[in-house]
Amino acid sequence: MKYLLSILFISISFNVLAQEVYPALIDSSKTLNDAYNKSIRIDMYIDTTKNEYKGCEILVTSVFELNKGYTLKLISRKYPTLVNGGEKIHILGSSNKISLKVTNVSDGLIRLLEDSIADIYIQSDRDIFFKIKKDNIDSTLKTCKITKYQIEKYTSKKIYLTNSMAKELIEAKGGNVFISQNQIDIGVIPAENASSKKTEYTTSFKFRERYPFYSKFPLYFYTEGLVSTNSKDSLNYLSIYPVNYNFTKENYELIFQLGVEGNQTFTNYRISGNLFWNGIIPNLINLTGDEDRLRLKPVIKVGLKLYKEIKTIGLGN
Repeated sequence: MKYLLSILFISISFNVLAQEVYPALIDSSKTLNDAYNKSIRIDMYIDTTKNEYKGCEILVTSVFELNKGYTLKLISRKYPTLVNGGEKIHILGSSNKISLKVTNVSDGLIRLLEDSIADIYIQSDRDIFFKIKKDNIDSTLKTCKITKYQIEKYTSKKIYLTNSMAKELIEAKGGNVFISQNQIDIGVIPAENASSKKTEYTTSFKFRERYPFYSKFPLYFYTEGLVSTNSKDSLNYLSIYPVNYNFTKENYELIFQLGVEGNQTFTNYRISGNLFWNGIIPNLINLTGDEDRLRLKPVIKVGLKLYKEIKTIGLGN
């Protein structure tokens, strides 16, 4: 039985290795941004006008089936430390192109891609394989590949964003002002300094995300707070604003908010409506020596608040 299984395994392996793989010819490539899904896509078009590829189409399902477990990452020759590897790159296919879709695009990466000399490309740990077919009548399938070298060649200096493309992505992620404010910080308060006389763990955060259901309508969800393992700490708070409407764009905003503000356990809370102006002001002192680097700018906020306190009875005693 073991002998038969060994023969079968060797036979299957030989058939896979015996399949002829044709090198794909890439005609061109270009970068597109998908602001609605907050992602960037690099399309590599296959030349199907010559030789054995003439009149052929890519079998889309084969792109997924033949490329499982791959590792793709962005590399910057000029700013290697500023591309943090948090991006996800997916391989997609259509009738005439192979696409590399970059998701989880960070705010720093968006700004970096506006730099035409950042020299960013995609590095793959293996070749990309796919099958092509002549037409619906000819069922013959040929296995093709785009080599690791081709991936680097046709993405090198092709991954960039124009000013308008970058603005679309930044707006989709919440706008310049809130991108600069989005944060999460985790801390520890030693027992000797904590009001509870026990070691406390705290988390402070600010986060805003645009609703995806209508791309042209600048409506956002926003939350901020300071919470800890000591839920009775009087400094803790939690604010949730399901409605945030932005009346303006660019580096300043006029925001209307409607939501709930309260302590960490919401035993005390209020309904709040806010109207405020947010603006990024230039750095007053330049300590960078005009070197290329990413840096946050100061934000000023001025506004009006109207609220209605909600009284709770018999809670928190």
